[in-house]
Amino acid sequence: MKVFIKKSFAVLLIFILSLLLSNCSSTGPVSSFDEHENKGTETYSPSSENKNKEEPNTTLPIKSSPTQNKEQEPVTNGVLEVHYIDVGQGDSILIHLSGKTMLIDAGNNAASIITYIKTLNIDKIDAIVATHPHADHIGGMAEIINEFVVDKIYMPKVAHTSKTYENLLLTIKNKNLKVNTAKAGTTIDLGNKIKIEVMAPNSENYNNLNDYSAVVKIEYENVSFLFAGDAEAISEKEMVEKYGNKLKANVLKVGHHGSTTSTTLNFLNTVSPEYAIISVGENNSYGHPNQETLDKLKNIDVFRTDKLGTIVAKTDGQTINFAFEKTFTEEITPVPTEPVPTEPIPEEPTPEKPENTQKKEDGIYIGNKNSKIFHKETCNSLPLPKNQVIFSSREEAINAGYRACKKCNP
Repeated sequence: MKVFIKKSFAVLLIFILSLLLSNCSSTGPVSSFDEHENKGTETYSPSSENKNKEEPNTTLPIKSSPTQNKEQEPVTNGVLEVHYIDVGQGDSILIHLSGKTMLIDAGNNAASIITYIKTLNIDKIDAIVATHPHADHIGGMAEIINEFVVDKIYMPKVAHTSKTYENLLLTIKNKNLKVNTAKAGTTIDLGNKIKIEVMAPNSENYNNLNDYSAVVKIEYENVSFLFAGDAEAISEKEMVEKYGNKLKANVLKVGHHGSTTSTTLNFLNTVSPEYAIISVGENNSYGHPNQETLDKLKNIDVFRTDKLGTIVAKTDGQTINFAFEKTFTEEITPVPTEPVPTEPIPEEPTPEKPENTQKKEDGIYIGNKNSKIFHKETCNSLPLPKNQVIFSSREEAINAGYRACKKCNP
């Protein structure tokens, strides 16, 4: 009996060993659990999610563009993109350069902003600026902070009693983020090639919450942008007195959605922008933008989100190109030859001249390749040098499809 048990045990042992050896030699795939574990370690690394995508894709997503089904390409290194996202009656601006991202404000509809940012393959926001506590600027911010990896957040030192504001502060606390005070002189680091400075608020106390707005200026080589939040006349006056010509910028995000309370003439003349962006809701109940403000901007190319949808400015630091969600058919297109006017612009007849006086000395008229506006050489709104076209006569400029600047009346 003992011999039989020993033999049976030996046979059983040999059988178990053979099974173990066959499993060890198996070349089958790893389990789905292991795959999930491996992917989970790459959740917050844009470069590791797809080794072929070194930079987030910032091609503007277009709902009806024939190019929307094309394979999206990563943004070109060294190109600054500013996305004025159409959020209706509110503000939300995404800035991107060489893998770094900043968000100024978050409208009042987090879902649309989150979808937009994810379409660009961005999963980290290096800096968020909440210009002031009104819901049309911070309404979607708590959800965005929960959705993305956020490095730093900047806010002016002012409290508000709204549930939206309290929810934002609670979210910031729960994410273990520290609020950096946004005030005049604060700088934001988004890389060595770009300079970002907060120009306002300049005082500690205001009667109006809008005047606490963090006004941000971005300089990238020879091109600059100014984002005015909802800053009103008092804050604008303080900025002009403190900074003067340092406020000058090529592109102005118009304050308070084009309300009469902002964009004072002194401030506008000091900034002296070539382009003005108005972020505003279609047929909004506030009557924004106000006609008085539009009249002040009549000599500037004005682009509105209620008319054009999301607006993207793209610059290499020398020239600026614009793309519009509702009008363009390419991913990134230059400023159209026909500008987007706020009111019909009557054609200016070409004065008749004798044949022997049609030619004038070189350099008299300087055109802007983007806006298709030509100026006198003494005009204070001349385009950047690399964006200039020289015409020897007024007639030559008009025949080339350019229209006269209303400031210098060439």
